[in-house]
Amino acid sequence: MINLLESMNEFNIKNFIFSSSCCVYGQPDKLPVTENTPIKKAESPYGNTKHINEDILYDTINGKSC
Repeated sequence: MINLLESMNEFNIKNFIFSSSCCVYGQPDKLPVTENTPIKKAESPYGNTKHINEDILYDTINGKSC
């Protein structure tokens, strides 16, 4: 994700579509899951990497860095 975002910046690409997964919500307390559902710890490596990528995107959009 970081390489993709750096490449987008280098080539002046402003938008892309990121498709996440309901796996980032862990085991929800109620269904259906919405964007307002609290995020819990993912139960799989796939869900965890999706969540990590969402965090990277959030930090990038909000100007946070190391």
